[in-house]
This record gives sequence, C-alpha cells and structure tokens, in this order.
Amino acid sequence: GAAPFIESPVIAEFHGIMETPMVVGVDARLEGNVSEIPGSVNQGVFNLDDDSIVVGCDLAEVLGVRVGDRIAVNSPKHFMVRDEIHLPVDLVVAGIFDVGTHNFDRNYILCSIETAQDLFAIENGVQGMKVMTEDPERAGLVSEWIREAIGPAYSVRTWMEMHEQLFSVLQVEKNLMFFLLMFVTVVAAFGITNTLIMVAVQKTREIGLLKSIGFTTGSIMRVFVLQGFICGVVGTILGIGSGLVALYYRNSLLRFLSERLHVELFPRAFYEFRGIPAATRGQDLLVVSLLAIVICTLVALIPAWRAARLQPAEALRYE
Repeated sequence: GAAPFIESPVIAEFHGIMETPMVVGVDARLEGNVSEIPGSVNQGVFNLDDDSIVVGCDLAEVLGVRVGDRIAVNSPKHFMVRDEIHLPVDLVVAGIFDVGTHNFDRNYILCSIETAQDLFAIENGVQGMKVMTEDPERAGLVSEWIREAIGPAYSVRTWMEMHEQLFSVLQVEKNLMFFLLMFVTVVAAFGITNTLIMVAVQKTREIGLLKSIGFTTGSIMRVFVLQGFICGVVGTILGIGSGLVALYYRNSLLRFLSERLHVELFPRAFYEFRGIPAATRGQDLLVVSLLAIVICTLVALIPAWRAARLQPAEALRYE
C-alpha cells in the first residue's frame, strides 16, 4: 500500500491545557493500507471530513477531550509571520484511537490532507508518501527499488533507518541478555556436577563392583555423562515449557504484580508499549536448547572422570 501525508508539530489547547503533538494530514481512503490507526478507533469513528480529526487515547486523556469536543490547534509557523495574526483552528474530535504504542497514542492527531494544507500554509501537494511492504524485513530492498524509480531528488527512508539508534541499543541488550543467560545456565549446570559427585561418592561400592566384573573406564564415564545429558534434556523441556506458559500470560502476570506491589513494573512512557511485546522464534529456542543440553553434558565429565578413576580394590576395601 501507499498513501500521501503531511506532518508537522502543532500547539493543541483544550480548556487551558496545552500540548505539542504531531498533526498528520492523510487521505482517509488510503490510510488503512499503510497504518493500523483507522482500524484502532475504539471511541467514535474514523472520520476526517471537513474539520474532523482523530486523536490518540493517551493524548485525549491528557487534554481531557472526548468525542465531539473541539480542540484549538495552531501551527508554530504562524508565530514566525510578524505582519499577520493567525487565530487557532478549531478541530472537532470525531474519534479516539488506541494502537497500543505510547508514541502514537500520546503524540499524534490525524486530519485530512486539505485541513493540514490550510493549517501549515501548503498551497498544493504533500510532504511525502508512506509505503507499506508485505514483509517488513524487506523494507531495505524495496527502498532501493523506489530510489531507482524516482531518482536522487527525493529522500527515501526505511523504518529501520528512522529508528536506527533504538535498534542498535536493542541489539546490544539482546546480546548481553544472551551471555547473561548462558552464565546462569553454566552456574545451574554446576549444580548437576555437585549432585553427580555426591552420587559417585555414595555409589563407590557399586562402581567398584562394576569395575571388578569387567566394566571399563569408558563405560563408567558414559553412565555419568548420560545422567548429565538426561538432566539437561529433562530440564530444558521443563524450562522451555514453563517459559512459554509464562510468556503467554506475561501481561496478565505483569498486571497482577503491578496491582499487588503498587508499582508500575513496565512504565509505558519509557518502553513505549502498554504491554510487554514478545516474539517466539524457533531458531532461538533451538539454539538455547542445544546449548543448555551441551553445557549440562559437559559439566558431567568432571564427576564421570572422578568415578572412572576409582580402583576396585580401593572401592571395596571396607566392604
């Protein structure tokens, strides 16, 4: 999909409360092809005819407006004109949208392109075109096609380029979280080591008997390594299962803890989302599972080597 737009900051005032949101002039017929806002109106209707607007739910809450109220909107560009006095434009709230992202719900007002042209003194045309791709990961490739088609006179930016700094921070956090989880897994795996060492001590007589009847050092080691492997497999299955359940009910759990502790554990103004977003990838689950099983198997080598070194005579001396 593709749709034109005009975007600029404004000063919005309602009953003495002033905010500085972004007003976006859009084509109401095409906006649904590139945005979720038309389908996210939960109060009123998505109507941009004449002087009608739709506002974000958080902005509406801050201003105290409801459907049918009039907001006085003034463009900062009007203050730069000294020879003329521009009065604010009264726009009627036709709908209130909730897309679940604080940045949009708190800072955006949508109006028609014609209203935006009058508000920002644009005689003709628009500022740009928004393009929606079928696969968001292919936005870079599509942008190259668009650059070749329209030439160097126009600027083409992808959603990744517009939020490059944010994604860089998220990538660093993801890498750090991965290493932290691996260290936690290693620490937990040493618990298996301690348990197997205790088993080796408790089963000294049995190990001695096995070696006396012909079991090799490699056979004894394989018994303990297999125990570590089984612990790793069972623990990984239980951990991933419980993790997926907690992930599914993450927002319900978050609300429960916030209500009980009376603390906002996931501040929306900081993280931009009303709930905790999550995406489960099979590749990530596979990598984590394999690493956890490998670590649990490797740490079993220490008690396995200890048990395999026992001599039958020493093990059975006091039996």
